[in-house]
Formats: sequence, C-alpha cells, structure tokens
Amino acid sequence: MPAGSAGMEAGLTKWSVVLIGAGFAPLLLAFMVNLWSRPQYQFFPLALAGALFLGWSRQKEISRPFTSGRPVATAFLMFLCIGVLGVAVLLWSPWLGGVSALIGCAGVAWWIGGWKVLRAMLPSIVLAATTIPPPLGIDSRLTTYLREVAVTWSSRVLDLLGVIHALSGNVIELPHQKLLVEEACSGINSVLLTAAACLFYLFWRRRSFLCFLICLPGTLAFVLLGNVVRITLGAWLRFNYGIDILSGWPPACRPAAKSWRR
Repeated sequence: MPAGSAGMEAGLTKWSVVLIGAGFAPLLLAFMVNLWSRPQYQFFPLALAGALFLGWSRQKEISRPFTSGRPVATAFLMFLCIGVLGVAVLLWSPWLGGVSALIGCAGVAWWIGGWKVLRAMLPSIVLAATTIPPPLGIDSRLTTYLREVAVTWSSRVLDLLGVIHALSGNVIELPHQKLLVEEACSGINSVLLTAAACLFYLFWRRRSFLCFLICLPGTLAFVLLGNVVRITLGAWLRFNYGIDILSGWPPACRPAAKSWRR
C-alpha cells in the first residue's frame, strides 16, 4: 500500500475513533454525574486514571505493525456497541451508555490490532468496568448483606468481651444508648474501592490467575473485618469508659447514637 494511502487510512481510523467518542460524550457525562452522586462510586476518577495508565503502559509493549482482527468480529462488536448506544439514547440510560462505551473500546481495540491489541487492553477495560454499577440493585443487596454480617459478628465479639447489649436488626443497644449502623457504613464503599485498587495492582504487576482468585475475595474479608473491628471497638469503649470514638467519623459513615433513657 502506498505511504499516502496508509496515512489516509490511519487518519480515517483516528477520526472515526474521535467521532465515536463524541457520540458517547453526553451519556458518559450524565453517567459520571450519577456516579459522583453515589458515595460508593466516587472512586471512579481513580479507577479510570488507573485504566488509562494500564492501557498506556501495555500499548508500548505491543509489537508493530498492527494487524486488524477479522472483519466479522469487528462488525459484530461495533454493531453491538451502536445498538446498545441507540437503546441508551432512546431510554436516556447513562448506565447503558457506560456499557456501550466499554463494548466500543473492545471493538476499537480489535479493529486496530485484533486479539493482540484487545488482549493488551483487557486489563484497562476490566478496571474501567468496576465503575459500572451492577444491574438489578445487586450493589444495594450487597450493602444490606455486609451491614447485617458486620453487626452480627460485632455482637458476637461483644458477647465474648462481656459487653451488655442487645441486637435488634442493625441496632446495637447498650445501656442508655443505641448504636445504629447506617447503610453508608456497611462497608460497600470500601469494598468497591479496595477491589478496584486490588485489580489495578494485580494487572500492573502481572500476577497469575490464582492470585486473582485469592486476593479479590481477600479484599472483601479485609473490609468486612475492618468494619467489625470498628463497630466492636466503638461499642466496647463506649460501654466501659464512656469514650465516644464513633462521633468523630464522617456523618455519612458512623453509627448514630440515640438515647433511650426514660
């Protein structure tokens, strides 16, 4: 192929990518605004920055020149991306806009260099996917579950420590005081952040699949145990010494003390 034709093709490819990105801009902007309004997803700028860093570092290692993937797979990914984007625009669903953007990134990677480039970009795509809330309110269910587990385990530890208390749902009742473990303090915020940080480190250090299987569940255990220690220590100090370490936490993530003295 003549040099001029190759340059024109590269230019057309770049402009196509720019146009595709511009088509996502309104929905992605709304998507990011929605994420910022949810405390558990306010880590998304760090996750996206980490995804860009992984993509930048991996692309330098790909051998040149690139060979485009099979046109059938390229057409499938791009039509799927455009189809999901069309539904997102029709329903004005920023969530679907985020999903279609990830599909589009995979399609562009395949278009540029086939499986060689897509494989190199997969860590970036996976890390960026951590910013997309799961469907069907799975994150809310996880919030509720973690809160219940943290309170239940804290209650058992308080029994071992001899702290007189009663457990009522998500409320730990101490003499003359109630500690209500609010939803924002269930640990879901830290779970998402630590999971994204764990993924970034594992991808960056190129750890084995076995490390992923061990470390990712470990982040859940780490955050859950941290919440148990926090709740237990706060209730124990309040009961034995009248020391309130809980009110020093940010209002969105601390047990709310309620007096029930008559």
